[in-house]
Amino acid sequence: MDDYNDPQLCFDFVRDGGWTWCVTLRYPSTESDSVKDCFLTWIDWVGQNYGNGNCVSYALAIETLANGDRLLHVLLRDVPEESRKAWREQWDAVGGAGAWDRQLDDRIEGLFKFFYYQSHCRIVIGSNCNDSHYVHGKKEEDDGEWTWD
Repeated sequence: MDDYNDPQLCFDFVRDGGWTWCVTLRYPSTESDSVKDCFLTWIDWVGQNYGNGNCVSYALAIETLANGDRLLHVLLRDVPEESRKAWREQWDAVGGAGAWDRQLDDRIEGLFKFFYYQSHCRIVIGSNCNDSHYVHGKKEEDDGEWTWD
């Protein structure tokens, strides 16, 4: 990614990512841990238990509901159908409050554009194998300072 200010790069990644699963993870506003910490704990567990070489790439849109809860709409690659239930259950175990599958088809790029342009959601792309994430098309080092708000 050469121009980190171009959100189209995120949308290209969403369109061309070879995703096999789209899952929505609910994070309650009543939790004391951060949504970022909860997600990174979950994605690290996924990598350790199911990842190809423990690396898991993802794209997600973070939607904040009127009640303060967050919905993380997550795209993942190479997720065997038989493991998806365990992944959803692990989300609840690390502090989430429900997970459900979303339809994954060729309209996914449009959905992420809607989240970004209409709902003003953050788009995060990354991997549990590196220390940087791309948020809204901007590269931000994972030094504990970037937020998902």
